[in-house]
Amino acid sequence: MNILWLHDNINDHKELDKQLKNFEKPIINFTDDRSCIAFLKTSEQENNDRPSVLIVLNRIGRQIVPEIHSYTTLLSIVIFCTKNDNKIKWANKYNKIRGIFIDPKELKTYVRQVIQISGLLVLLDEHPNEIIQQQLYRLDSSLIIIKRIHSCLSHFRSVTYKRPLMLISTNALGRQIVPEIHSDNQLKAIFIYYVKNDTKIRWTTKYNKIKLVTTNIIDLINGIRNEGLYYSALLWHLVCLDDHSDEVLRHHLYELDPCIRTFDRFDICQTYLDSINQRTIATKPVLFVAINRMGRQFIPEIHSNDRLKAFYIFISSDSTNDRKTKWTTKYNKIKRVCADINQLIAYIKQDAAVLTHSIIRIPIIAPVYRLDYQDIHNVSPSSTKPDYLTDLTDEKISFIVSDAFGQHIVPLIHEIPQIKSIYVFCGVNKSNYEAWAKDNIGSVLRNQNQLNEALEYMERALHIELLAPQPNSLKIASYHNNIGLVLTDLNNFNSALIYYEQAFKIQQKYLPPNHPDLATSYNNIGAIYNELQDYSKALSFYEKSLDIMQRSLPLNHPDLAVPYNNLASIYNELQEYSKALLYYEKSIQIMQKSLPPNHPFLALAYHNLALTFYRLRSYKTALEYGERAIEIYYRALEPNDPQVITCQETLNAIREKL
Repeated sequence: MNILWLHDNINDHKELDKQLKNFEKPIINFTDDRSCIAFLKTSEQENNDRPSVLIVLNRIGRQIVPEIHSYTTLLSIVIFCTKNDNKIKWANKYNKIRGIFIDPKELKTYVRQVIQISGLLVLLDEHPNEIIQQQLYRLDSSLIIIKRIHSCLSHFRSVTYKRPLMLISTNALGRQIVPEIHSDNQLKAIFIYYVKNDTKIRWTTKYNKIKLVTTNIIDLINGIRNEGLYYSALLWHLVCLDDHSDEVLRHHLYELDPCIRTFDRFDICQTYLDSINQRTIATKPVLFVAINRMGRQFIPEIHSNDRLKAFYIFISSDSTNDRKTKWTTKYNKIKRVCADINQLIAYIKQDAAVLTHSIIRIPIIAPVYRLDYQDIHNVSPSSTKPDYLTDLTDEKISFIVSDAFGQHIVPLIHEIPQIKSIYVFCGVNKSNYEAWAKDNIGSVLRNQNQLNEALEYMERALHIELLAPQPNSLKIASYHNNIGLVLTDLNNFNSALIYYEQAFKIQQKYLPPNHPDLATSYNNIGAIYNELQDYSKALSFYEKSLDIMQRSLPLNHPDLAVPYNNLASIYNELQEYSKALLYYEKSIQIMQKSLPPNHPFLALAYHNLALTFYRLRSYKTALEYGERAIEIYYRALEPNDPQVITCQETLNAIREKL
């Protein structure tokens, strides 16, 4: 991994220079932003397999991050703020910015964590899910797929890798193999995924290398990306105790910390807390979130735990009669008590910044004068400045206030010199989150091939969003698109087309013309016209999709292989074989650089080329590509797989012509 340090010659970062000089890995220094950009551009064009982490001064980052953010070889960006330059609001737009620091030592610690794990992924699954395979290959093109336990055990015992291993396993196989391999020093993280009918997952709490247990593919991929391959490197960790399974609360907390551990029983939670002193996470502050009723019952037992640095009590909407919070005043680690999720998240971010002495996506580090649930309902608006704001001595203050109360108090406090920031929170729209939850359930059911049930949930999500007090237009477009995907899976192409077109109309209204979501919609509509054998319309939509992707992605980006392949298939149907060859070859060139040589997608591409050359009566060339395809298929798939059989039939037809 390359570690790049882009700075200037001004002497306001000497301490960081000193920290980086003593770093255990060599640092590539740049004092000219053009040279740094040229280095990253060259790595991108050459498909360099060494990713880069960029450390950059805030004042320089503002200028160059928009230009380099899309480079696939750029893994993470770390921003260093000097005393004279702490304007960091711009950084919230860019998801590769993983940390913003004012302390050189904290920055050095963070970078060490970023490069600590760049894991080799191992998938253990008797019948690998195609979607999971595809997503994992995009994370790590060296993905190892193992279908049997004895093969996996043999692999771990006989092979030594320079890269740490990360195991992704089904629940059924994981139960059997994890006790055998958990102590292996090469193995750094384990991820377990399970189906709806296989809910025996309590065994996972015994093993501290198990980072995530989930049914959701999106959560699985995000968890792997954040914990291992890209390494979350948060300087704090969240634990949640919630027996109501509040999906909205969990969704927000997951966005804060993808490695959050959530428990609905205290005994299992306590076992986990007892085990974290043996994990690397023990060096991080642990922030504990609990619903009010469970917190009142169990926090007295764990309050003295040194690893728990702060407690947050949430008054759930399902606990309208449980607003007795006077007990919280006995415990000094309880930092916040509130009923507003947005407010809770803001508090956690703010306190985490103070605990870790770093900036975490907020404008300043400062004390927070907060208005809790009781304050909002008991304090009356007045025409004079409130008493608790008359004698402020803190140098910097962030003020958090509800929307309803803010309109009265903000005019009174806005000019107070010590108040540097005011946050206004507008609460949670319950309808929007109900729709979001239904749509997520539908996505899980679709991944499990329960298509009719998935369609029902997604239609309910759309209905809820349409009737919401404040409907989100782009969410409505997303729900239309997801329903279209399920209808496509059900071969109901005409109905799918209606939903795709509805999504597209909304996106056209609210998104810029080159937005990636528009490329997806063009592609989906093109796929439907392809199924309906209206090839001229399919060609038009595929070309529009490719045009957007070419503008927004590097020249040989892996995602371009799909639209090239789609166009080639259309030209094949239109019997324009020379054009089909051109696009198939472009698709294969990208796949050869981004996929392992024995990947099934490559076999499919070679098979398509064989068919095209067959139609052009170039039988020798067709045979060459057909043999390449069947060789990969025999290695990757079972002999009775439909793709293997189809490819063999193509080869037989070619040989008959020779």
